[in-house]
Amino acid sequence: MELTKKHKLILLSIAVIIFAAISIREVMHHRSKTYILASTSETTGSVNESVETNFEQEAVADPIEPRAIVVHVEGEVERPGVYELSEGDRVVDVIDMAGGLNPNADRRRINMALKLQDEMFLYIPHEEEDEAQNPFENSIKNNSMVTSSASNNGLININTADAGTLETLPGIGPVLAQRIIDHRQQTGNFSSKEELKNVSGIGDARYRDIADHVTVR
Repeated sequence: MELTKKHKLILLSIAVIIFAAISIREVMHHRSKTYILASTSETTGSVNESVETNFEQEAVADPIEPRAIVVHVEGEVERPGVYELSEGDRVVDVIDMAGGLNPNADRRRINMALKLQDEMFLYIPHEEEDEAQNPFENSIKNNSMVTSSASNNGLININTADAGTLETLPGIGPVLAQRIIDHRQQTGNFSSKEELKNVSGIGDARYRDIADHVTVR
């Protein structure tokens, strides 16, 4: 049956409506995908920025606090006694805490820049007191006024012992004692007594002779 002009217009209108509906659906689907991708990207960026910010804040908020040390000071200071300081503090700091030096303190034998160590004993001598009269035998050399207790339970602390104390060890004479002190000054304190073998002239055999007589603090 031949379609009339009216029927043709109706069919054409229906086709146009269907085509328009399909086009609108495709456009809306495309826009939805674009929005989802954009939102995901923004969210990821925000999360990354948040993580970085939190990491930076944690890094700033958690500084490493210095370890506390305790030092005993006696002799020609205003307030002899036991003081708590921080690792890295120096003789000048504990003397300040002790009220400063007395007028009779022998300033020529004082090394104010010397770093303190935990459990250290410092003796500030009188200006008329020579080293032989000092009641504490382990005097730190190299322009230092300080007497340091270099032993612990009969063991010699190789990080604080002076040359004279080191020479009491088996097989250690003036030359090796000075090498131990030089090594300590050049590389820092010994972290273990086995590091004595890094000192020139101290091999396995000599180390075995002295290992039971030394300690590290």
